[in-house]
Amino acid sequence: MLLTYGTTYILFTFLNIFIYYFLSKYEVFNNNNTAILTKKYRVVNITKSFLLAIGSIPGGYIIYSILYLGTIPNEVTNIVAILYCSLDLSAILYNPYNHISTNIHHIVVQFLYYYGLYYEWDDNTLCKPIVVYAIFSCFAYSVNGRLAIRRMRFNKEIYSLITKTSFVIYIICCICNWTIQAKFLLTENYGNQVYIYMFLLSIIIYDDIFLLKYLYNCVIRREQIIASASSGSLSKLDSISPEGSPSSRSASPKLVESNEPESLELLHDKSQ
Repeated sequence: MLLTYGTTYILFTFLNIFIYYFLSKYEVFNNNNTAILTKKYRVVNITKSFLLAIGSIPGGYIIYSILYLGTIPNEVTNIVAILYCSLDLSAILYNPYNHISTNIHHIVVQFLYYYGLYYEWDDNTLCKPIVVYAIFSCFAYSVNGRLAIRRMRFNKEIYSLITKTSFVIYIICCICNWTIQAKFLLTENYGNQVYIYMFLLSIIIYDDIFLLKYLYNCVIRREQIIASASSGSLSKLDSISPEGSPSSRSASPKLVESNEPESLELLHDKSQ
């Protein structure tokens, strides 16, 4: 089984890279880009958002099986795991110029995937919390879509709705996920492996918190911009910009391309 699924995993990785190159032909992804926020960055995130959305469908059944039936559905878990982890591997191969925490996140995911594959998703190992974390990441697929449209010329109302929705979904998924992780780690006996897992888990959680902070800042900053604009005073924006970054005063009221803080230009995909 290890050889079969490992081979399928590699094939999915190269299939994802093919999709990236195919989508990169479209100029829609070449929109208000920067040195880090490139066409590759957008292509990777929009592809990941779409495929994670697909993975979230069987993901609901997997979560139900783990939490209520007490067992990991092996076959369907293998498929979703291949989909999820091949996305991270293909992303780092296709676009390695990310925030360092993103690339570390991608590498950690590979270790966790091969752990699950080695133990054949055994119910009595750390496979349960690993699978749960991956599935809740699938549920938050809209966040990658939101990252794909960062600083693009976009209708401000739709953009704001996507940002708020992504933030709410993401924080709910994180709270549920971390609660379940704590429950497993406190009630199950995983031996000394648990310490290694907790270390790797802390890396992923850090990535989640970093991204949650970014989305929160975008939501709050958007509300502050609206409030300032409605009062006819845009001069206050310098003092409310997240992480001390200066605000742009030349933005068109119809667009939102400059509504994101420059100091977060190095932000990664969920990267997460």
